Amino acid sequence: MNEKQLHLWRSLQAFQIDEPGAEYPFSVRLAKENNWSMAFTEQAIEEYKRFMFLAVEAGHMVSPSETIDKVWHLHLIYTRSYWIELCEKILNQRIEHIPSKGGRSEKENFTNLQEKTKESYKHFFGSYPPPEIWEEELMPVKNAAIQPWQKNVESYSFPVIVAAAGILTMVFFLLSMTVLTAIPGKTFLALFLVLNGAGFLIAKALNGYFTKEVTEDREYLAHIRKLSACEVAYMRSNDDRHITNAVLAKLAGSNQIAFNPTKKTLTLTGSPDNQNSPLENAVLAIIADNNDLLLPASLHQKIRKHPTFSQIPVFIDSLKSQMSTWSDLFNAKWMPLLTMTAILSFGLARMTAGILNQKPVLFLALLCFGSAYLVYWWMKNWDKALYQKYIPEYFKGLYGSPDSLTNSHREDWAVGLYGTGVYSHSFFPMFIPIYSPGHYSGGGDYSGGSSCSSGDSGSDSGSGCGGGDGGGGGCGGCGGGD
Repeated sequence: MNEKQLHLWRSLQAFQIDEPGAEYPFSVRLAKENNWSMAFTEQAIEEYKRFMFLAVEAGHMVSPSETIDKVWHLHLIYTRSYWIELCEKILNQRIEHIPSKGGRSEKENFTNLQEKTKESYKHFFGSYPPPEIWEEELMPVKNAAIQPWQKNVESYSFPVIVAAAGILTMVFFLLSMTVLTAIPGKTFLALFLVLNGAGFLIAKALNGYFTKEVTEDREYLAHIRKLSACEVAYMRSNDDRHITNAVLAKLAGSNQIAFNPTKKTLTLTGSPDNQNSPLENAVLAIIADNNDLLLPASLHQKIRKHPTFSQIPVFIDSLKSQMSTWSDLFNAKWMPLLTMTAILSFGLARMTAGILNQKPVLFLALLCFGSAYLVYWWMKNWDKALYQKYIPEYFKGLYGSPDSLTNSHREDWAVGLYGTGVYSHSFFPMFIPIYSPGHYSGGGDYSGGSSCSSGDSGSDSGSGCGGGDGGGGGCGGCGGGD
């Protein structure tokens, strides 16, 4: 970059899309409307700024990825921010949003423009753009790895298990009438008990094998590695108090807040850090509004209604739902489940044969009930290994021990991965006690919207993005012009 270009890039870096003090800022609305994590959203906004730099300096028309185009679309709604603060004051020219006309030739042109844009990106920024933002196959909520028949199985889990158990019971029943009836009752009870124990261990091993694949596969990791400390804290616990504790640890570690042991309240101790996340700034604002007389538990009740907070459980729950459609996780659930169902059917068949032959089946019935409970428990808890073990272990491998995290000023990750127990007892009064089940139960009191006002600069300029009939839908690109 020459001096003029460097000045432009620094101005773009300093440009704040989020309006200071806004309770429902641009970034939170962008994350909520697209089911993105806040960390991914912040990266997408950063890449959007790089794209705008290229729109001015590349010397040719540039074309965004789908992710960047979503940032652009929403920013166009914020007319004053886009046309005056960005285009007029920073870029010194209008950047028009040109929709695609559709058709094969338009699609080919769109593809060529994207390649030229990536080459220009490398020229100015020294490396190719990050694939999780610029490559369609790695974008969030795009993975559809399982087959249609697997989706149907997942949609009707309980009927599928009942049907499988019924079919297997019939097969084993036919065997029971010929072969299995020769096994003495006590021997069969012992065998069935051993099979249940062995089946459960096999189920856990299969689950661990397929679940671990998720944290080792590049495509899956594109969805996981951008999670923030607060998002991982909620994912591993399903308890939103861990989110608040992670934020408090980060703010205390950066000397922005402290706990007043006399009043037992939170107090501000310094000015906000420029690197604070929107959630961290929201917590500081709540503490300031309450004149440093806020109990930690009261802070939690206030912050959990804020959109920067409520978006985290919404996003994680959405991500978990999406992850259940990944092929390895489908196998992690269903292969162990069918293994245990087969063992249950084995016992049900012998019990049915015993009833027909007027044999005592009370003990076998109790064992079958226990086996059925194992199947039910697995359906409810099969994914805990992923969220409570493998994903946290992936981040522990990235960031290290609690000591290394606190020494590198990643206190939110220390609490998010290891809990509040990593801190001394003097810190405990600052945290929200986790002693009973409690989790996010709904969104905040905020909702997005847009409004128009006359006289806003740029209101006479049309913009949009139209779908095409030949697969060339989406944004056709933009041209910087005087």
